[in-house]
Amino acid sequence: MKNTNGPWINTTDGEANFYGIATKNDWLFRIQQNGSLTIDEQEANAKLIGSAPELLQALKEAKKELDYLVENELTATPSDLMLNIEDAIKKATE
Repeated sequence: MKNTNGPWINTTDGEANFYGIATKNDWLFRIQQNGSLTIDEQEANAKLIGSAPELLQALKEAKKELDYLVENELTATPSDLMLNIEDAIKKATE
């Protein structure tokens, strides 16, 4: 599975209760508030989703750095942290 490359941009498209996630050239999707979410919660959710490519890249870089530290015996195996990172990467890519 391959995702759309970032950066993703958070934007409003002029309609009430809609937040969009787009690339420089294309809309990816829109988020519509439907229920009890406040405007702040809706904006926060859109920002979190919009930052997904950068968050995934940061996790991959952190995993690579932790792998290097463990392989070179510069740190003990951070098993819980490593498992959490690996699980998050798998959830986003598989």
